[in-house]
Amino acid sequence: MAGALTLGPIGALRHEALVDQEREPLGEHVPRNAEVLLQCVEPTNTVEQVTDHQHGPAVAQDLRRPRDRARAGVVVGHRGPGSAGFGFHTQMVRCWDPYEKRRDMTLDQAAQQKTITWVDPRPQALEALTMSGLDYLQAMIDGRFPAPPIASHINLDLVSVSPGVAVMTATPDESHYNPIGSVHGGFAATLLDSVCGCAVQSTLPAGMAYTTLDLSINYLRGMTTETGLVTGEGRVTKPGSRAAFVEADIKDAAGRLLATATSTCLVFTP
Repeated sequence: MAGALTLGPIGALRHEALVDQEREPLGEHVPRNAEVLLQCVEPTNTVEQVTDHQHGPAVAQDLRRPRDRARAGVVVGHRGPGSAGFGFHTQMVRCWDPYEKRRDMTLDQAAQQKTITWVDPRPQALEALTMSGLDYLQAMIDGRFPAPPIASHINLDLVSVSPGVAVMTATPDESHYNPIGSVHGGFAATLLDSVCGCAVQSTLPAGMAYTTLDLSINYLRGMTTETGLVTGEGRVTKPGSRAAFVEADIKDAAGRLLATATSTCLVFTP
């Protein structure tokens, strides 16, 4: 099952079916026997309805004004017949629009949008257990498997793999910025965690899996949109049947070191 998540303005989340899918009214596609939780959040329209102890959005206790109220949000699919247990649950989440124009807003700037597209990764993850880690990652590079959903968030590409080594590229954009005008540290952390994990996966035989136990990062240079394409490389320093140890780094196009990391991954049989 595929989906698209539109971010824009930030926090104003809405799910859209892809062009080859039939659109359905909210909730009508939920089967009677589905294990779903619907949390319908009604926006408040008057100040009188919002008090210190009633109706305030759980996401932030200080957002009391009607225009800061939580709004009905995302629909992410459902678990239904024929889904083999891998369909998305249908769920509505609280969200709000921090870029809605307010009388006290100092800067008058136009909000921008970004669309995230993905397919359900869980059937693919099961298929991965039937292959060696190296073969699975190479199949992803060759296009036989789609990229994981996280890839579209940071413009992530798996470039190459070899036993114990994984190389990826990513490109920061304004949607990755923090409040102080540079790329959020989570961008580098995501890239470093990805190359560390894939480096470990490249050493695993069929039927084995891994998960990150720890990730320690050193941020050496900040990133902005002017940084452009960056390259992350993960290298297994000590493989193992129960735990694997990895190191990684990120460099810009000029070869300057931007961040380094060390990681430990648990190796197990699912």
